[in-house]
Amino acid sequence: MCRDCETSKKTKRDGVPGDQFAWNLVVRKLDCRSQMKIAQQNRHLAEVVDNNATHELQKYRRRLQENKYI
Repeated sequence: MCRDCETSKKTKRDGVPGDQFAWNLVVRKLDCRSQMKIAQQNRHLAEVVDNNATHELQKYRRRLQENKYI
C-alpha cells in the first residue's frame, strides 16, 4: 500500500450500522491505484451532488421571489 493511501482523508458516512466497517475492509484490500480512483470518483460525485443542491436551491429561491405567499 502506498504512503498517500494510508494518509488519505476519511469522511464520516451515514448508513447501515456495520456498513462502513465492511466498506473499509474491502477498500483496504485494494491496491493504491484502485483506492485513488475510488477517492477521485467520490470527489466527483460529491461535486455533482453539491452542484445539484445549488441548482435546486436557486430554483426554490426563484419561486419564492415570484410568489411571496408560498
